[in-house]
Amino acid sequence: MKILHTSDWHLDWMTHGVRRHDELRVAAHEMVKYAVAHDVDLFVFTGDLCNPDSGSCVFECVELAIMVACLLRDRGIPSVWVSGNHDVIEDGRGRTTLAPLAALGLNVHVFETGACRYVSAKRKGIEVLALPYPSATRPYSFDEVFASIPEAEPAHDPLLVLSHLSVPGVQLGEESHEMARGRDVNYPIERVLGLMKKRGGVMLQGHYHRRQSLNFGERWMHIPGSLAQLTFSEEHHRPGFLVIEV
Repeated sequence: MKILHTSDWHLDWMTHGVRRHDELRVAAHEMVKYAVAHDVDLFVFTGDLCNPDSGSCVFECVELAIMVACLLRDRGIPSVWVSGNHDVIEDGRGRTTLAPLAALGLNVHVFETGACRYVSAKRKGIEVLALPYPSATRPYSFDEVFASIPEAEPAHDPLLVLSHLSVPGVQLGEESHEMARGRDVNYPIERVLGLMKKRGGVMLQGHYHRRQSLNFGERWMHIPGSLAQLTFSEEHHRPGFLVIEV
């Protein structure tokens, strides 16, 4: 299965007073063209579409996400959207800027809270364990999420673990400094690795703006980085997306 993985668009961001939305819109459309031209099976977004407190530009940001999801769906490519720390609306309801995408229905999967769910890709399905950034006012329970994961069978499909949490050993950047929002919520790495040992699969992570891959013994975690260089300190980053074979 071929998966296109992207994260940290930050469509509302301004670099020294210059809005980045138009540039990021072009990058998002080029990414969709790539997904269609290379016949990917699943599109995955792991958080940070935009900050809900950014004003009226939030509508433009959500519009672009909906457009991307619809373009992919029209070409038979399902999409999975996992919320990040910049997406959470801290009003006690636990909703995020990704909530409108859920209204698109078939083949558009939105995770605003932790869950394990079977997702149909273009050619076959895969079981997705989503660990989005939890709301401070209405967090979800890791214990409940892991308790809901079905036992693996001999011929069980691999597990796709998607996250927007804080990971040990990662190379930090402006997501932890100039662009910080919220609190650190640690990735339950030992629990996830225990699952991966039984099930196999891959870990895909958002939140961090520098593209990198982390080795955890027999398993790798892949981080695509942000879609653009968002601050001057990110001048050496390689913005873009990843294509993963599972």
